[in-house]
Amino acid sequence: MIAFLCSPYHRGGVTRWMVDAAIEWAKTEPVFFITVEPRKPFYSAGGKETIIELLGKEKSNIQVVKKTVGWEFEFGTSDYRRSVYEELISENVPRGTSIILSDDATIWSTSTNLFAHYKIISVLHGNDDAYYDLVGKYHATIHGFACVSHRIRNIMLDRYPFINIERTAVIPCGIDMPEFIDREHANNQLRLVFVGRIDQHQKRVLDIHKIAVQLSQAGIDYMIDIIGEGAEREKMAQLFEQDGLGNRIVFHGWKQKTEIYSILFNEDILLLTSDVEGMPIAMMEGLACGCSVVGTRISGIEDYEFADVAKDCLRVFGVGDIKDAVDKILSLTTTQTQKTRSAARYMAENEFAMPICIQRYSSLIKTIQPIEVGDELVSNGNRAFSQLYSYCRALFRRARLSIKK
Repeated sequence: MIAFLCSPYHRGGVTRWMVDAAIEWAKTEPVFFITVEPRKPFYSAGGKETIIELLGKEKSNIQVVKKTVGWEFEFGTSDYRRSVYEELISENVPRGTSIILSDDATIWSTSTNLFAHYKIISVLHGNDDAYYDLVGKYHATIHGFACVSHRIRNIMLDRYPFINIERTAVIPCGIDMPEFIDREHANNQLRLVFVGRIDQHQKRVLDIHKIAVQLSQAGIDYMIDIIGEGAEREKMAQLFEQDGLGNRIVFHGWKQKTEIYSILFNEDILLLTSDVEGMPIAMMEGLACGCSVVGTRISGIEDYEFADVAKDCLRVFGVGDIKDAVDKILSLTTTQTQKTRSAARYMAENEFAMPICIQRYSSLIKTIQPIEVGDELVSNGNRAFSQLYSYCRALFRRARLSIKK
Protein backbone atom coordinates (compact mmCIF):
# COMPACT_ATOMS: atom_id res chain seq x y z
CA MET A 1 0.00 0.00 0.00
CA ILE A 2 0.99 3.62 -0.61
CA ALA A 3 0.60 6.74 1.52
CA PHE A 4 1.41 10.40 0.92
CA LEU A 5 2.28 12.64 3.88
CA CYS A 6 1.82 16.30 3.11
CA SER A 7 1.80 19.70 4.85
CA PRO A 8 -1.60 21.48 5.04
CA TYR A 9 -1.37 24.03 2.22
CA HIS A 10 -1.00 23.76 -1.53
CA ARG A 11 2.35 25.37 -2.39
CA GLY A 12 2.69 24.73 -6.10
CA GLY A 13 4.29 21.97 -8.16
CA VAL A 14 5.32 19.64 -5.34
CA THR A 15 1.94 19.43 -3.62
CA ARG A 16 0.04 19.44 -6.92
CA TRP A 17 2.09 16.44 -8.03
CA MET A 18 1.39 14.60 -4.78
CA VAL A 19 -2.36 15.00 -5.19
CA ASP A 20 -2.33 14.00 -8.86
CA ALA A 21 -0.06 11.01 -8.18
CA ALA A 22 -2.26 9.84 -5.30
CA ILE A 23 -5.38 10.04 -7.48
CA GLU A 24 -3.75 8.03 -10.27
CA TRP A 25 -2.26 5.44 -7.90
CA ALA A 26 -5.60 4.95 -6.15
CA LYS A 27 -7.05 3.59 -9.40
CA THR A 28 -5.13 0.35 -8.86
CA GLU A 29 -3.95 0.20 -5.23
CA PRO A 30 -5.09 1.35 -1.77
CA VAL A 31 -3.78 4.88 -1.18
CA PHE A 32 -3.76 6.96 2.00
CA PHE A 33 -3.29 10.72 2.00
CA ILE A 34 -2.25 12.10 5.40
CA THR A 35 -2.44 15.80 6.22
CA VAL A 36 -3.98 18.26 8.65
CA GLU A 37 -6.91 20.59 7.99
CA PRO A 38 -6.76 24.12 9.41
CA ARG A 39 -9.77 24.98 11.57
CA LYS A 40 -9.39 28.55 10.30
CA PRO A 41 -6.93 29.86 7.68
CA PHE A 42 -3.42 29.93 9.12
CA TYR A 43 -1.77 33.28 9.75
CA SER A 44 0.86 32.30 7.17
CA ALA A 45 -1.61 30.91 4.61
CA GLY A 46 -1.46 33.91 2.30
CA GLY A 47 -4.72 32.92 0.63
CA LYS A 48 -3.36 29.55 -0.49
CA GLU A 49 -5.68 26.61 -1.03
CA THR A 50 -5.55 23.78 1.50
CA ILE A 51 -4.61 20.27 0.48
CA ILE A 52 -8.00 19.06 1.67
CA GLU A 53 -9.69 21.57 -0.66
CA LEU A 54 -7.48 20.42 -3.50
CA LEU A 55 -8.29 16.76 -2.85
CA GLY A 56 -11.99 17.60 -2.67
CA LYS A 57 -12.02 18.82 -6.27
CA GLU A 58 -11.37 15.35 -7.66
CA LYS A 59 -13.32 12.12 -7.40
CA SER A 60 -11.01 9.36 -6.26
CA ASN A 61 -10.63 6.26 -4.10
CA ILE A 62 -8.07 7.93 -1.85
CA GLN A 63 -8.48 7.29 1.88
CA VAL A 64 -7.92 10.74 3.38
CA VAL A 65 -6.48 10.68 6.90
CA LYS A 66 -6.67 14.10 8.52
CA LYS A 67 -6.88 15.97 11.78
CA THR A 68 -8.41 19.41 12.27
CA VAL A 69 -5.88 21.78 13.83
CA GLY A 70 -5.66 25.44 14.78
CA TRP A 71 -3.16 28.03 15.96
CA GLU A 72 -1.60 25.51 18.36
CA PHE A 73 -0.33 23.60 15.30
CA GLU A 74 0.82 26.58 13.25
CA PHE A 75 2.62 28.38 16.09
CA GLY A 76 3.72 25.31 18.04
CA THR A 77 7.03 23.51 17.83
CA SER A 78 8.15 21.29 14.99
CA ASP A 79 8.30 18.41 17.48
CA TYR A 80 4.61 18.86 18.20
CA ARG A 81 3.68 19.03 14.51
CA ARG A 82 5.72 15.91 13.90
CA SER A 83 3.88 14.09 16.70
CA VAL A 84 0.53 14.98 15.10
CA TYR A 85 1.60 13.47 11.79
CA GLU A 86 3.06 10.39 13.49
CA GLU A 87 -0.13 9.79 15.44
CA LEU A 88 -2.26 10.04 12.31
CA ILE A 89 -0.09 7.47 10.58
CA SER A 90 0.37 5.01 13.43
CA GLU A 91 -3.38 4.94 14.18
CA ASN A 92 -4.70 4.83 10.60
CA VAL A 93 -2.08 3.48 8.19
CA PRO A 94 -1.15 -0.24 8.22
CA ARG A 95 2.45 -1.04 9.03
CA GLY A 96 4.54 -1.89 6.00
CA THR A 97 2.94 0.83 3.89
CA SER A 98 5.29 2.89 1.75
CA ILE A 99 5.07 6.58 2.67
CA ILE A 100 6.09 9.35 0.25
CA LEU A 101 7.02 12.60 2.02
CA SER A 102 6.41 16.17 0.87
CA ASP A 103 9.17 18.80 0.88
CA ASP A 104 8.61 20.10 4.41
CA ALA A 105 11.37 19.72 7.03
CA THR A 106 8.90 18.62 9.72
CA ILE A 107 7.48 16.01 7.34
CA TRP A 108 10.98 14.62 6.72
CA SER A 109 11.61 14.47 10.47
CA THR A 110 8.76 11.95 10.91
CA SER A 111 11.09 9.35 9.39
CA THR A 112 13.02 9.15 12.67
CA ASN A 113 10.09 7.52 14.44
CA LEU A 114 8.35 5.79 11.54
CA PHE A 115 11.13 4.09 9.58
CA ALA A 116 11.05 0.95 11.72
CA HIS A 117 7.48 0.15 10.62
CA TYR A 118 7.05 1.85 7.24
CA LYS A 119 9.04 2.28 4.04
CA ILE A 120 9.91 5.97 3.85
CA ILE A 121 10.48 7.61 0.45
CA SER A 122 11.76 11.18 0.23
CA VAL A 123 11.62 13.21 -2.97
CA LEU A 124 14.26 15.76 -3.92
CA HIS A 125 12.28 18.15 -6.10
CA GLY A 126 14.98 20.78 -6.53
CA ASN A 127 18.71 21.37 -6.90
CA ASP A 128 18.76 23.16 -3.58
CA ASP A 129 20.93 23.05 -0.46
CA ALA A 130 17.79 22.78 1.67
CA TYR A 131 17.09 19.33 0.21
CA TYR A 132 20.68 18.14 0.49
CA ASP A 133 20.81 19.29 4.13
CA LEU A 134 17.66 17.28 4.87
CA VAL A 135 19.27 14.22 3.29
CA GLY A 136 22.32 14.68 5.52
CA LYS A 137 20.13 14.93 8.60
CA TYR A 138 17.71 12.07 7.95
CA HIS A 139 19.44 9.68 5.52
CA ALA A 140 19.74 6.95 8.16
CA THR A 141 15.96 6.72 8.59
CA ILE A 142 14.87 7.07 4.96
CA HIS A 143 14.66 3.95 2.83
CA GLY A 144 14.66 5.50 -0.63
CA PHE A 145 15.40 8.78 -2.37
CA ALA A 146 13.60 9.82 -5.56
CA CYS A 147 15.53 12.58 -7.35
CA VAL A 148 13.78 14.44 -10.14
CA SER A 149 16.99 14.78 -12.19
CA HIS A 150 20.35 13.10 -12.66
CA ARG A 151 22.19 16.21 -11.52
CA ILE A 152 20.32 16.17 -8.20
CA ARG A 153 21.10 12.51 -7.59
CA ASN A 154 24.75 12.99 -8.52
CA ILE A 155 25.15 15.93 -6.15
CA MET A 156 23.43 14.03 -3.35
CA LEU A 157 25.68 10.99 -3.80
CA ASP A 158 28.79 13.18 -4.04
CA ARG A 159 27.93 14.80 -0.73
CA TYR A 160 26.94 11.54 0.94
CA PRO A 161 28.91 8.73 -0.74
CA PHE A 162 27.89 6.27 1.96
CA ILE A 163 24.31 6.23 0.61
CA ASN A 164 23.86 3.08 -1.45
CA ILE A 165 22.92 4.01 -5.02
CA GLU A 166 20.33 1.21 -4.96
CA ARG A 167 18.37 3.34 -2.48
CA THR A 168 18.07 6.05 -5.12
CA ALA A 169 16.29 6.59 -8.42
CA VAL A 170 15.87 9.40 -10.93
CA ILE A 171 12.13 9.94 -11.28
CA PRO A 172 10.76 13.14 -12.81
CA CYS A 173 7.40 14.21 -11.44
CA GLY A 174 4.53 13.09 -13.64
CA ILE A 175 1.59 15.04 -15.02
CA ASP A 176 -1.94 14.19 -16.04
CA MET A 177 -1.96 14.22 -19.82
CA PRO A 178 -4.57 16.61 -21.25
CA GLU A 179 -6.63 15.48 -24.20
CA PHE A 180 -4.74 16.63 -27.27
CA ILE A 181 -6.31 19.53 -29.16
CA ASP A 182 -5.28 20.83 -32.59
CA ARG A 183 -4.06 24.41 -32.65
CA GLU A 184 -6.49 27.12 -33.69
CA HIS A 185 -4.22 29.72 -35.32
CA ALA A 186 -3.08 28.85 -38.82
CA ASN A 187 -0.90 31.85 -39.75
CA ASN A 188 2.88 31.78 -39.94
CA GLN A 189 3.50 33.92 -36.86
CA LEU A 190 5.86 32.22 -34.39
CA ARG A 191 4.19 31.80 -30.99
CA LEU A 192 6.43 31.71 -27.91
CA VAL A 193 5.24 31.20 -24.33
CA PHE A 194 6.66 31.43 -20.81
CA VAL A 195 4.90 29.88 -17.80
CA GLY A 196 6.00 30.66 -14.23
CA ARG A 197 6.95 33.41 -11.81
CA ILE A 198 8.00 36.64 -13.48
CA ASP A 199 11.19 36.67 -11.46
CA GLN A 200 14.74 37.58 -12.40
CA HIS A 201 16.60 35.94 -9.51
CA GLN A 202 15.83 32.36 -10.53
CA LYS A 203 13.79 32.55 -13.73
CA ARG A 204 15.89 35.20 -15.53
CA VAL A 205 12.72 36.46 -17.22
CA LEU A 206 14.42 39.61 -18.53
CA ASP A 207 16.37 37.34 -20.88
CA ILE A 208 13.07 36.94 -22.74
CA HIS A 209 13.23 40.62 -23.67
CA LYS A 210 16.77 40.16 -24.99
CA ILE A 211 15.61 37.15 -27.04
CA ALA A 212 12.73 39.21 -28.42
CA VAL A 213 15.09 42.00 -29.53
CA GLN A 214 17.28 39.56 -31.46
CA LEU A 215 14.26 37.85 -33.05
CA SER A 216 13.06 41.24 -34.27
CA GLN A 217 16.51 42.04 -35.64
CA ALA A 218 16.40 38.72 -37.51
CA GLY A 219 13.09 39.76 -39.12
CA ILE A 220 11.02 37.08 -37.37
CA ASP A 221 7.27 37.67 -36.95
CA TYR A 222 6.49 36.45 -33.44
CA MET A 223 4.27 36.84 -30.38
CA ILE A 224 5.20 36.06 -26.75
CA ASP A 225 2.60 35.00 -24.18
CA ILE A 226 3.53 35.29 -20.49
CA ILE A 227 1.51 33.18 -18.03
CA GLY A 228 2.22 34.08 -14.42
CA GLU A 229 2.88 37.00 -12.11
CA GLY A 230 5.89 38.36 -10.29
CA ALA A 231 8.02 41.29 -9.22
CA GLU A 232 9.54 41.87 -12.66
CA ARG A 233 6.29 42.13 -14.64
CA GLU A 234 6.25 45.94 -14.80
CA LYS A 235 9.93 46.20 -15.67
CA MET A 236 9.57 43.55 -18.34
CA ALA A 237 6.62 45.39 -19.90
CA GLN A 238 8.56 48.67 -19.85
CA LEU A 239 11.53 47.12 -21.64
CA PHE A 240 9.30 45.83 -24.43
CA GLU A 241 7.60 49.23 -24.78
CA GLN A 242 10.92 51.11 -24.82
CA ASP A 243 12.10 49.01 -27.76
CA GLY A 244 8.83 49.35 -29.64
CA LEU A 245 7.93 45.72 -29.00
CA GLY A 246 4.89 46.22 -26.79
CA ASN A 247 2.67 44.65 -29.44
CA ARG A 248 4.82 41.50 -29.31
CA ILE A 249 3.97 40.46 -25.75
CA VAL A 250 0.79 39.61 -23.82
CA PHE A 251 0.65 39.18 -20.03
CA HIS A 252 -2.07 36.72 -19.01
CA GLY A 253 -1.50 36.61 -15.24
CA TRP A 254 -1.96 33.41 -13.27
CA LYS A 255 -4.37 30.92 -14.82
CA GLN A 256 -6.02 27.66 -13.79
CA LYS A 257 -4.51 24.52 -15.29
CA THR A 258 -7.24 24.11 -17.93
CA GLU A 259 -6.76 27.74 -19.01
CA ILE A 260 -3.00 27.25 -19.23
CA TYR A 261 -3.51 24.22 -21.44
CA SER A 262 -5.87 26.13 -23.75
CA ILE A 263 -3.10 28.69 -24.32
CA LEU A 264 -0.32 26.11 -24.66
CA PHE A 265 -2.18 24.19 -27.36
CA ASN A 266 -1.84 27.26 -29.60
CA GLU A 267 1.86 27.88 -28.97
CA ASP A 268 4.90 26.76 -30.94
CA ILE A 269 7.74 27.00 -28.41
CA LEU A 270 7.90 27.10 -24.62
CA LEU A 271 10.81 29.22 -23.33
CA LEU A 272 12.64 28.25 -20.14
CA THR A 273 15.30 30.78 -19.15
CA SER A 274 15.98 29.75 -15.51
CA ASP A 275 19.38 29.31 -13.94
CA VAL A 276 18.03 26.89 -11.28
CA GLU A 277 15.33 24.21 -11.55
CA GLY A 278 14.67 20.69 -10.42
CA MET A 279 12.68 19.25 -13.31
CA PRO A 280 10.34 21.92 -14.73
CA ILE A 281 6.67 20.97 -14.66
CA ALA A 282 6.14 23.71 -17.26
CA MET A 283 8.33 21.74 -19.68
CA MET A 284 6.22 18.63 -19.18
CA GLU A 285 2.95 20.51 -19.66
CA GLY A 286 4.24 22.35 -22.71
CA LEU A 287 5.35 19.12 -24.38
CA ALA A 288 2.03 17.49 -23.54
CA CYS A 289 0.28 20.31 -25.43
CA GLY A 290 2.51 19.94 -28.47
CA CYS A 291 4.93 22.79 -27.72
CA SER A 292 8.58 22.38 -28.52
CA VAL A 293 10.88 23.52 -25.69
CA VAL A 294 13.90 25.80 -25.78
CA GLY A 295 15.45 25.81 -22.31
CA THR A 296 18.62 26.38 -20.35
CA ARG A 297 21.22 23.70 -19.68
CA ILE A 298 20.32 23.12 -16.05
CA SER A 299 19.02 20.35 -13.80
CA GLY A 300 16.25 18.40 -15.47
CA ILE A 301 16.28 19.99 -18.90
CA GLU A 302 19.86 18.84 -19.56
CA ASP A 303 18.86 15.21 -19.00
CA TYR A 304 17.11 15.20 -22.38
CA GLU A 305 19.47 17.35 -24.45
CA PHE A 306 20.81 14.39 -26.42
CA ALA A 307 17.93 11.94 -25.97
CA ASP A 308 16.45 10.45 -29.13
CA VAL A 309 12.95 11.10 -27.85
CA ALA A 310 13.71 14.85 -27.75
CA LYS A 311 15.59 15.39 -31.00
CA ASP A 312 12.64 16.98 -32.85
CA CYS A 313 11.14 19.00 -29.99
CA LEU A 314 13.82 20.14 -27.51
CA ARG A 315 16.76 22.51 -27.80
CA VAL A 316 19.10 23.51 -24.96
CA PHE A 317 21.21 26.65 -24.54
CA GLY A 318 23.65 27.99 -21.97
CA VAL A 319 22.25 30.10 -19.15
CA GLY A 320 22.23 33.73 -20.27
CA ASP A 321 23.50 32.93 -23.78
CA ILE A 322 20.95 34.91 -25.78
CA LYS A 323 22.48 34.28 -29.20
CA ASP A 324 22.49 30.54 -28.54
CA ALA A 325 18.86 30.71 -27.40
CA VAL A 326 17.80 32.55 -30.56
CA ASP A 327 19.75 30.12 -32.75
CA LYS A 328 17.98 27.20 -31.06
CA ILE A 329 14.58 28.84 -31.56
CA LEU A 330 15.31 29.40 -35.24
CA SER A 331 16.51 25.81 -35.63
CA LEU A 332 13.07 24.60 -34.56
CA THR A 333 11.25 26.91 -36.98
CA THR A 334 12.80 25.02 -39.91
CA THR A 335 10.99 21.84 -38.84
CA GLN A 336 7.43 21.13 -39.93
CA THR A 337 5.01 22.21 -37.22
CA GLN A 338 3.04 18.97 -37.23
CA LYS A 339 6.24 16.95 -36.85
CA THR A 340 7.40 18.94 -33.81
CA ARG A 341 3.94 18.84 -32.22
CA SER A 342 3.74 15.07 -32.59
CA ALA A 343 7.28 14.64 -31.26
CA ALA A 344 6.54 16.85 -28.24
CA ARG A 345 3.40 14.94 -27.35
CA TYR A 346 5.18 11.60 -27.81
CA MET A 347 7.97 12.68 -25.46
CA ALA A 348 5.50 13.80 -22.81
CA GLU A 349 3.52 10.56 -23.02
CA ASN A 350 6.62 8.36 -22.76
CA GLU A 351 8.61 10.31 -20.17
CA PHE A 352 6.24 12.36 -18.02
CA ALA A 353 2.76 10.80 -18.04
CA MET A 354 1.63 10.04 -14.50
CA PRO A 355 1.36 6.24 -15.02
CA ILE A 356 5.04 6.23 -16.12
CA CYS A 357 5.98 8.14 -12.98
CA ILE A 358 4.11 5.70 -10.76
CA GLN A 359 5.73 2.69 -12.45
CA ARG A 360 9.14 4.16 -11.62
CA TYR A 361 8.18 4.72 -7.99
CA SER A 362 6.89 1.15 -7.77
CA SER A 363 10.23 -0.13 -9.07
CA LEU A 364 12.11 1.90 -6.45
CA ILE A 365 9.87 0.65 -3.66
CA LYS A 366 10.44 -2.96 -4.71
CA THR A 367 14.21 -2.41 -4.74
CA ILE A 368 14.82 -0.75 -1.38
CA GLN A 369 15.48 -2.89 1.69
CA PRO A 370 14.44 -2.50 5.35
CA ILE A 371 16.74 -0.53 7.65
CA GLU A 372 18.11 -2.13 10.79
CA VAL A 373 16.35 -0.58 13.80
CA GLY A 374 17.17 0.00 17.42
CA ASP A 375 14.85 1.58 19.96
CA GLU A 376 11.08 1.93 19.64
CA LEU A 377 9.09 5.11 19.20
CA VAL A 378 9.35 7.97 21.69
CA SER A 379 7.53 7.34 24.95
CA ASN A 380 4.09 8.76 25.63
CA GLY A 381 5.56 10.67 28.55
CA ASN A 382 8.05 12.47 26.33
CA ARG A 383 5.31 13.16 23.80
CA ALA A 384 3.00 14.60 26.46
CA PHE A 385 5.75 16.93 27.69
CA SER A 386 6.53 17.97 24.11
CA GLN A 387 2.89 18.84 23.49
CA LEU A 388 2.63 20.92 26.67
CA TYR A 389 5.81 22.82 25.84
CA SER A 390 4.58 23.38 22.27
CA TYR A 391 1.25 24.74 23.49
CA CYS A 392 3.02 27.30 25.69
CA ARG A 393 5.29 28.37 22.83
CA ALA A 394 2.30 28.66 20.49
CA LEU A 395 0.39 30.76 23.02
CA PHE A 396 3.34 33.12 23.35
CA ARG A 397 3.85 33.48 19.58
CA ARG A 398 0.17 34.09 18.97
CA ALA A 399 0.04 36.75 21.67
CA ARG A 400 3.11 38.49 20.23
CA LEU A 401 1.49 38.64 16.78
CA SER A 402 -1.69 40.07 18.28
CA ILE A 403 0.33 42.85 19.96
CA LYS A 404 2.05 43.71 16.64
CA LYS A 405 -1.35 44.12 14.96
